[in-house]
Formats: sequence, structure tokens, C-alpha cells
Amino acid sequence: MNFEDLKSALTREKFTRDFLVSLVSLVCGIILFVGFMFLGKIPGKGTDIFFLLQNLGYFFLLSSFFIGYAAVHRGNVFRDEKTVKPLVMQTLKKTHIILGILLGSLLAVFIVALVELIPVLLGYIPFAGPVIVALLSVPLFIINFTVILTVALVWIVAPPMVAEGTPLKKLPLDFYALVRRRGLIILAYTAIIIVVTGILFMPLLMAVRYSAGITRAVEWNIAPAYPQIFKSIMRPSYITDIITKIAPRTDPIAVLQEYGSNIFNYIEMLGNLLKLLYGIMMAAIVSFMGALFSNLLSLAYLRVKKDILK
Repeated sequence: MNFEDLKSALTREKFTRDFLVSLVSLVCGIILFVGFMFLGKIPGKGTDIFFLLQNLGYFFLLSSFFIGYAAVHRGNVFRDEKTVKPLVMQTLKKTHIILGILLGSLLAVFIVALVELIPVLLGYIPFAGPVIVALLSVPLFIINFTVILTVALVWIVAPPMVAEGTPLKKLPLDFYALVRRRGLIILAYTAIIIVVTGILFMPLLMAVRYSAGITRAVEWNIAPAYPQIFKSIMRPSYITDIITKIAPRTDPIAVLQEYGSNIFNYIEMLGNLLKLLYGIMMAAIVSFMGALFSNLLSLAYLRVKKDILK
């Protein structure tokens, strides 16, 4: 990965396209996530079906980021697909393969954990059993650590492989060949890219938090409708203190007399509207960073697979 590669990948026209592709993928993930959350409420909170649907929602939300990564990588490989529509449509045709691989990798972790329960049953042996289980800690830790790193490599490597059009039968062989020779390098590149994007994201996050705090202070008349969850996002500042002192005071008694008991439904409606609007803005910000991260990871993958995969 050199400066020329970065320059070609981060041009304004191309980055705008990658941002929109990432946004489309993320929005689809959010819709699925919200849908599974609503479905989970049907059987009721705390039930096994609720937790299953909740976890599926989280899976689709996280997977949408990696599907966007696959689409961005496809744009870096196939330069003729210059607009958002062909990239999205071509990636959509392979989405089921990517989701199947990602879900399969998570199921593999669960299966390994179930298999590990078998030798741990030796713990039923009086006195010697707990000692044997304790001695198994190191080998079990090594196995679990290896499995987790392998799953991480699957999530990093499989989406671009599928996006490039690697046949499903050939994909395990290519994955093994690449990981066997460059697995540690892939993990090292990924760690560096996460650190770099994280450092770049921090100033942006601070700007978002201060901006949200000022916005809430300026919107003094609907400030009570802001959901509690926003308090962890918004950050007060000297400006918000001044605005709060200047802005008129809301009279709860007068508001209650004007709206009656409907005030609570009205505040809830405003809160949902604010969640929607801020959700759209946050999705755009996350998509911006996602496009950057995906481009860097895609360039790293192209460099790592050179002379190994064709």
C-alpha cells in the first residue's frame, strides 16, 4: 500500500460513491435490526425467541458493514463499475454467500465451545476431576484463541474474496493458502487500520458531541423531548451554558394546561422523530468512516494477496 494507491482510492468522486454504497448497506442493516427488534417483542422480552431474534438483528447490523466493505472492494477491483447502482446490484447478488459464511463462522465458535464441554465433564470425578479441568485451561485457551483469530480472518478476507467472484468451491482453498502464508500480516494490517481510523474518528466524534449539545440547548422548547439515550452522546460546553441561561424557561404547568394529557404522547412522538433524524445523521457519519476503513482494508488485502492468489 503506497501513497499512489491511497490517492487513487480516496479521490472525491470515488470516495463519494463508496460513502453512498456504505450508507445503503448500513441503512439496510439498520432496517433489518429494527425489524428483528420488533419481532422480538411479539413473544415478549426475556424469552429464548426474543434473545434469538435480538442476536440475529445484531448479526445483520454488523454484517451490513462488511457487505459494504465487500462492495467498496469490488469497486477497487472492477474499475468499470463506476456508479453506485452497479456496485450495489452486483454485491447484492452475492450477499447471501457472504452472510452464510459470516454466520457459519460464528456457529463454528459455538460448536467448538460445545465440543469443549465433553472433556470438561471430567470435572465430575471427585478430587482429581477439578485438577484435570484446571490443567486443561491452557490447551482450551489456545484452541479458543485460535478459533477467534480464524473467525476474525474469515470476516476480513471472505467478503472481498466473494466480491471478486471467487467460486464457492475454490474459496476455502484460497482462504487457507492466504492465511497460511500471510495470516499474521493480515491481522497486523487490520490492527493498524483500526488504530488509524479510530484516531481520525475521535476528533469527528468530539465535534458531533459538542454540536449535538449546542443543538439541544438552542432547541430549548423541545429539549424535554430529547430521549435519555442522547445524554451519552451530547456534551455540554461553555456555549451551551450561555445558551441555556439566555433561552426562555419552559413553564411545565402552562404546557400541561395547553396540551392536556396529550402532552405525554406528543413528547413521545417528538422523541421518536428526534431518534429518526439523529439516527440518519449518525448513519451518515458511520458510513463516512466505514468507507474510509473499507478502502484502507481493501488496499491492504490487495497488497497481501499479491503473488499468492490470482
